[in-house]
Amino acid sequence: MRNGTRRAVTASVVAALLSVLGAALPGGLASSVALPKSQVDLCSAMFEVTSLRVSRGIPMNREKFSFPRLVFVRNAVSAQSVATALCALPAMPSGPIACPADFGFNYSLLFAAPGATVTDVRFDPTGCGQVYGLGGAVRWTVQSPSLYRTLGDAMKLKNATESTFGGALVR
Repeated sequence: MRNGTRRAVTASVVAALLSVLGAALPGGLASSVALPKSQVDLCSAMFEVTSLRVSRGIPMNREKFSFPRLVFVRNAVSAQSVATALCALPAMPSGPIACPADFGFNYSLLFAAPGATVTDVRFDPTGCGQVYGLGGAVRWTVQSPSLYRTLGDAMKLKNATESTFGGALVR
């Protein structure tokens, strides 16, 4: 047998043995074998979330912010509070709406949950206030100012509002 064929046969035999052992052992092999993470949307894993990474895109204008571009939230309760607030947002209304100026940047919220890869959530604090990545419809922040307070609290920002995340133009 050639080496490539031998490796393929060996890998197949090992996979079959692990499958049989996993079915025969109580609790399977999950505790001893690293299984691939499954991709889930945030709302289906919001109570398993353990941490959050908040990163801000680069604005098109010269905005000034009171916090760094990258913030880590390592408190599970705080990260879960942000996840809950995001998943409670209403769907973006259909049809034409008037939106304020959009400064051309957004935030990426990357949540961690054991055993799962949580989809990246992106939101735009300026313009129409869209939120993407929660599965299904685009969500809307405009009528939910509590999202900014909750996210600000998780990031240890005092009295955060929509303008905290939108920044102030430097003149």
